[in-house]
Amino acid sequence: MRPPYSMGNTSSSTDAEKDARWRAMYSGCVSYFPAVRGASVAELLALQRAARDEGGPRVVLVDCRSASEQRVSVIPGAITQGALQANMEQPLVVVCYCTIGFRSGLHAKALQQEHGGDDALDVRNLEGSLLAWAHAQQDLEDADGQPTRKLHVYGKRWDLAPQSYHTTWHGLLGSWTNLF
Repeated sequence: MRPPYSMGNTSSSTDAEKDARWRAMYSGCVSYFPAVRGASVAELLALQRAARDEGGPRVVLVDCRSASEQRVSVIPGAITQGALQANMEQPLVVVCYCTIGFRSGLHAKALQQEHGGDDALDVRNLEGSLLAWAHAQQDLEDADGQPTRKLHVYGKRWDLAPQSYHTTWHGLLGSWTNLF
């Protein structure tokens, strides 16, 4: 396991500029999984509320990132791709996420193909994934279930979290913090 390369979110871009950049990056990804239905953060929260308060279909969040990324932070209640198979009771809404939505979109596409015409399974991709979640100021938790403002952003190009977050990613040179 490589230690994380940590920059502490040193980008000089404003939060609004970063928000626009992740949106543009995500829109460039969707052509790889055109049949996958997207879900905004607001739509995901509404689905979760309906499941909790109104007897709607159960919502399962699937974190499609690596275990080392998940150790930094996750959306509360998320499970891994491997744990999904044990949680496939129907009806079910599966919302996949990663850093920006590319890896999770591909996983959602594979789930759709695997489960074909299963009307009781609704597979979606969280649009903008963790970056959108952070920009919406939603909670993250660390590996111990404690609230955190740390966010693994996959790489420097994806360092688009709001300034209130400490970002990290894996580098070839090991762990570096606040060097710049």
